[in-house]
Amino acid sequence: MLIALFFNEMSCTNQSTNNEQSDFGLIDEKMGFTKDDPRSSGFIFEYSGNITNHTKNIYKEARVTMTLEFTLENGQVLTDVDMAPGKEVFGAAEAFEIIYMYQPNQTYNIKDLQTALLGESYTKYPVKSVTAAFKIELVDEINDTKNEFSVKSEDITNEWKKAVNGTFGKDFQQVEHAKTDSINDGLNRKDELNQPHN
Repeated sequence: MLIALFFNEMSCTNQSTNNEQSDFGLIDEKMGFTKDDPRSSGFIFEYSGNITNHTKNIYKEARVTMTLEFTLENGQVLTDVDMAPGKEVFGAAEAFEIIYMYQPNQTYNIKDLQTALLGESYTKYPVKSVTAAFKIELVDEINDTKNEFSVKSEDITNEWKKAVNGTFGKDFQQVEHAKTDSINDGLNRKDELNQPHN
């Protein structure tokens, strides 16, 4: 479930450089398009990973955001926020997670960062490439600064192609089925052990 949350505009925003990006290492764990509900006509993009604070600063808040950028064949760029259904009425925001009191050298596990629901009709668009852009907004209360940096941009065009072909979510579903089968096998063996012997 994505909750729209509005933040005040940051008082100081810096453009990122390669050096700034290296201050926050983001390592992927899991990502891909999947159905949020088998009955749904749309799908979402999920991301999990670990981000490390390589600075010497303690941040009161660190807001990690993820935005999907769809570059069309004509050069037009749409984001997942643009594609969110009902955004004109209810509003929309990029996927985000907030880290509180982010310590130097601390590694934080980002679990299931999710976009808003994307309609399957967008699979018919002439998409040339898709990128997942990650940024971090930092509140440093000690030094009285607020900054936004780019962490990294990742090409997820192949993941989008899986969605277009209807194969998104299958790996995830197979993992879930394997877990369920394992649990059921364990319960069946337990029942057999509890059966009275003649």
